[in-house]
Amino acid sequence: MEGTVHAIASEPPFDVVVSTLVLHFIPKDARVDWLRAVRALVRPGGALVLTAITDSEAPGVTPHWASLRKDYAMRHGMSPEALARRKAPTASQVEEVREDELGAQLAEAGFAPAIPLYQLLGVRSWRVTAPCA
Repeated sequence: MEGTVHAIASEPPFDVVVSTLVLHFIPKDARVDWLRAVRALVRPGGALVLTAITDSEAPGVTPHWASLRKDYAMRHGMSPEALARRKAPTASQVEEVREDELGAQLAEAGFAPAIPLYQLLGVRSWRVTAPCA
């Protein structure tokens, strides 16, 4: 099944919910509520596979990777000014997910700690379990 969290809220719980490149579009102050809505869709013992754009200063994102990401963005048409704006996002821009904040947000929403799956430049993915009651 495919749809928004609210559109599929009446469905029975899922074994796995996949969220790919969505969380960074959710404003920071609404992320816990969104994660709670996702948690309600995952059966106890099920999982959320979460992929999001992370902050370039996150642990594990080396200056080398941050430089590659910047070079890639500029080669594909992003201006230095647009890159500078990404460091200070406005409400209408993507807010990169800070991994140091994500753990607390997931816990508050009722999930177990995230297990990293992969990182590719500034994109990270985690497996998050919905604890059994």
